[in-house]
Amino acid sequence: MIADAVRPDQKRDWFLIGIIIGITVLVATTVVLILNTEEITYLPEGEADNVAFNYFLALKKGEDERAYQYLSTSLENYPANEFRFVDDLYSDWMCDGSDFERKNYSIIDSKTLEDRVRVELRETIHYGGGDIFNSGSSYSDTFTVTLVEEPAGWRIVDSERCWAYAWNLPLEAGDNSYENG
Repeated sequence: MIADAVRPDQKRDWFLIGIIIGITVLVATTVVLILNTEEITYLPEGEADNVAFNYFLALKKGEDERAYQYLSTSLENYPANEFRFVDDLYSDWMCDGSDFERKNYSIIDSKTLEDRVRVELRETIHYGGGDIFNSGSSYSDTFTVTLVEEPAGWRIVDSERCWAYAWNLPLEAGDNSYENG
């Protein structure tokens, strides 16, 4: 009979074991989720919509030189170098470089219009979150990017996001600031 009796400490032991098992399951689940998160990679550049996506992915990753290469050299005020590109780009209020880690882009549609392709992209910005009790919220918006095919491949001639509108304007007489970088 004495062997069948339950000690009060045994209930407390099972409670602690349950807590430890629960914590272990949470940690294992978190590790699996982190390891299974796919890194966003560049798409093959043979299609106009892929080039538009890659431009924004390069900006998101901080690869300004790569993003610069996606601009069409036929722009009226094509930036003379990567430094001018970055200067112009981040003066656009719709392209705050500090926000890119919260943004994701996806291709929605593309339409061919004579010698150009117009690509519609979705930009999703994630706010808040950061802990297991608050998943945060997000905001999505769509915008278009216009590309032309050049000998080097598809290149961007206009965009509603992360674009310096001065690149499309003719220079004023005597203004050679884009040539001097």
